[in-house]
Amino acid sequence: MTGIRDWIGLQKEMVQEIGSILSLTLLTINLSISVFLLIQQPTGFLSRPALVIPLFIVVTGLSVWLFARAWHFVGMMHKSKQRALATLNPYMTTDFHPHEWALWYYVNLPQLKAQRDMMVRLDMDPAEIDACIDRVEKWLREGRIPKDEFPDGFRPLLRAV
Repeated sequence: MTGIRDWIGLQKEMVQEIGSILSLTLLTINLSISVFLLIQQPTGFLSRPALVIPLFIVVTGLSVWLFARAWHFVGMMHKSKQRALATLNPYMTTDFHPHEWALWYYVNLPQLKAQRDMMVRLDMDPAEIDACIDRVEKWLREGRIPKDEFPDGFRPLLRAV
């Protein structure tokens, strides 16, 4: 049963990958032919469909492409999409990536331990920072931050997890 479900999921993904490209191609051809038929004149350049239709296709395709680039890069829509995917993805995990694990292990954890040593030298109670060090060491052993220990400010990102 799992094999059939995986095969159906793969087919859906393949169709979705080409679906938008095919839709835009058909839209461009449809617009080009429609515009040609609206402005067709009996004489002159516009009366040669072999030249006009490809020209309209190219102009419409370039217009769609320029709008897509402006939407993506000027409007920064890719950042909104990434934020939405992080928020709504039910399969999102809080696992550490290798570079995050290395940063915590080689940079943040030694800094916490140095701060603890400084607190001891200043005759301050290191109980709170000891709890932080233990928590970070547990995260590093597990390779992830458990959902119940995830910082409160980021819990909305985990609501679907």
